[in-house]
Amino acid sequence: MISMGFTQSDIKKWPDQKCSDLYKAIGVFTSLAHKEWEKKNEEKGAIYASVAADYSNIYQTVCNK
Repeated sequence: MISMGFTQSDIKKWPDQKCSDLYKAIGVFTSLAHKEWEKKNEEKGAIYASVAADYSNIYQTVCNK
C-alpha cells in the first residue's frame, strides 16, 4: 500500500481565481459529456464525464474548504 504522506491540514486552499477556473472547467466537461451522450457516442461521453469527475474531486479537495 502506498502512503501519500499528506494529511488534511497539509493541503492548502487554492486562490479564488484558480478555483473559479477549475469550477468552469467542470461545467465545460460535463456539458461536453452530455452532448456526446446525446449523439450516442458513449465512449467519448464517458471520457469527458471522467475528467469532470476528476476535476470535481480536485475542487472538493483544494477549493471547497
